[in-house]
Amino acid sequence: MKFSVIASVLAVATAASAATVAPTAPCGGQEVVAKVNDTCESIAKAANINLVEFVKLNALEGVDCSALTEGQKYCVKTPTRVHKRNWFYKTEGLTGAKLALAKKKIASAKKVATTKKATTTTKKAVTTTKKAVTTTKKATTTTKAATSSTSGQQSKPGDDWSSTPANAPSNAVRHITPSCTKYATVDSSYNACEDFASKNGITQTQLFSWNAGLHGFGSHECDNLDDGKAYCVAV
Repeated sequence: MKFSVIASVLAVATAASAATVAPTAPCGGQEVVAKVNDTCESIAKAANINLVEFVKLNALEGVDCSALTEGQKYCVKTPTRVHKRNWFYKTEGLTGAKLALAKKKIASAKKVATTKKATTTTKKAVTTTKKAVTTTKKATTTTKAATSSTSGQQSKPGDDWSSTPANAPSNAVRHITPSCTKYATVDSSYNACEDFASKNGITQTQLFSWNAGLHGFGSHECDNLDDGKAYCVAV
């Protein structure tokens, strides 16, 4: 009877421990289902990937990987596709006519982007003029917002994902998770979201998860990763 009770307790403890070993970040790519006695090392080896890469893909840093959760899905590969930013902005290794063409495309794209921003600014100005007619209601809202701000709320509009966290730098994009603790600024040396994420020690999936405004996996993936803008790279 004594040994039965001990065995039961060990089984419950093992199950409770295993239940906590699950990915804390979405995959968006290839996944495998863990079997009995699977570990981080065994799954990484079977998927032919590095153990460190497997841990990062599933955000399992600091977790005991000796007994993964049976039936739990684990990420072993992120989507591999040619990113828009890769072929459109990358000039490394190009020479002669190909380099000139790539630079011409970059200049053209920036010109189009500038024109679009100017158009957007004009539209916003028109909208602002129309909204000025209802200044009484807006003044009331502004007063309430100011009161909320001075009472300890975050300094920038709102305190949810629709705005920028109070600790963010001035060049941070909107729609960043409120729990962000570290930011990194994009420059021309980054070719894509995958490259930017890797150089900051995180997965592309985590980058999309913490920066809700950044276009994630899909037809427009990473096409709004803007130079000079800061994005969340740690929580």
